[in-house]
Amino acid sequence: MKNAFPVALAAAVALAGCGGDEPASQRSAPARVTPVPTAEGPLPTPEHGIHETPTATATAAATATPAATATAAPETGGAEAGDEEGIRVPVPVVVRDGRIRGPGAPVPPFLPLRLSVANGLDREVAVVVLRADGDGEPLARLNVPARATRSADLAPIKPGRIEIMSPDLGPEATVEVEVAAG
Repeated sequence: MKNAFPVALAAAVALAGCGGDEPASQRSAPARVTPVPTAEGPLPTPEHGIHETPTATATAAATATPAATATAAPETGGAEAGDEEGIRVPVPVVVRDGRIRGPGAPVPPFLPLRLSVANGLDREVAVVVLRADGDGEPLARLNVPARATRSADLAPIKPGRIEIMSPDLGPEATVEVEVAAG
């Protein structure tokens, strides 16, 4: 009996092997998977078709795939859709000492802008925004009271330059702002 325990242990270890010992030529075939139904065939149901062994069927050599077609989407309102306020790029402008100072960096093109003019003078001043290379039509016009701030929303602008000026201060008070990706 003393020898029976080690023999039984060795037999148990040999029988409980990891299972990867058989050569590739003796391995069983993998399980067959039910093919995905196509547009031409009926959809399988739990009662019929899902667990059946697939049979060989002839398929067409080439089938036309329907192309995606564009459909009109309802107007969403763009940057100002919904209840929240639309996204606007701030463009700070300061009027003081008889001059106009614009933002120190270019403003991005193709985005709505919010021009904010702070008047540091003791009198009301008119501020006009034009495209520097445009037809002279103002993009915005503001009358800013003394020691006050006023804002105006500008539509998206193409790359170029805008000119911010005041007829009350003269031509030397003009500032040009670059509209470019920065």
